[in-house]
Amino acid sequence: MRYILPALLLVTLAIPARTQDYRNQISLIRPKPENCMIYGPITVDKGILFTEASVSLIDRSTLETVEKQQTDRNAWYLFSTVRKGHKYALLVEKEGFFPYYHEFIIPGNFEESQLEKPLILPADLQSVYSLYYIPFDTTPGPQSRIQIGHLTALLKKSRDLTAVLDPMGDSLDPIRINQLTSIFVSQGIRLSQIRSMTGSGSEPECIRIEIKTGTDESGMTVSGELPLTDETWTIQFSASRSRLSKKLFKGLDPVHEFKGRDGFYRYTYGTFATKEEAAQKIQMVKKKGFNQAFAKAIGAINKL
Repeated sequence: MRYILPALLLVTLAIPARTQDYRNQISLIRPKPENCMIYGPITVDKGILFTEASVSLIDRSTLETVEKQQTDRNAWYLFSTVRKGHKYALLVEKEGFFPYYHEFIIPGNFEESQLEKPLILPADLQSVYSLYYIPFDTTPGPQSRIQIGHLTALLKKSRDLTAVLDPMGDSLDPIRINQLTSIFVSQGIRLSQIRSMTGSGSEPECIRIEIKTGTDESGMTVSGELPLTDETWTIQFSASRSRLSKKLFKGLDPVHEFKGRDGFYRYTYGTFATKEEAAQKIQMVKKKGFNQAFAKAIGAINKL
């Protein structure tokens, strides 16, 4: 019995060494792959899927395109011929957006054969915008008024960027262009940053602003009214303990009625994207005989 225990001990100690030996042999037979598959979704800003975009895998040493494909309906791309330790770039292109160029290298000692590589593109890549106006009117739709604010911030941020105003052929387009130019200039945008469309395309450092009427991208007919949400503004001109007939407010349309928890009925005119936009209409309301009119957020009214 005393001879059996040392023998068992020798066998036990030998197993790890033999196991390591097998691993070394396997690594010689099946070494780490030189190529790596990369894949992942492409999104913009707040998780918006970047579908139907062209994605090119570029060899940075030769500047040649190794492979090119389109993102699928879930905005995913996939390349299977990426060599480890080699310099590459991804070029993402889509109509209506500036190209996005991303350089990368997968380390040569990366052991895995695949790597998930999501891309999140900056929000200011968009190069074509659409502003929708009320038909036969020079008033932009509610969502377009918000969009004008975003465009103003973008042009302020990028002083080398030019906005090209592209009318769609309506007879009121010259008035709309002049109004839009005045809005931009009043907000501090240089006049040299704004011009009308003269050719068939835009320059590399230009954004194109299409002026449209009728229906917006969602298929909804454009009107002047913003939805009654907490974020929108209105002009309060009357409050009463008893309910009033809207016939008393002749000349004001649309008029909204709010019944507060404090027992008051409040009456307001219109909906606006910003407090400043509402303030521009206060004088008009006062001329109708409502001298106490003032701008107020709908969210603040709903709390009363």
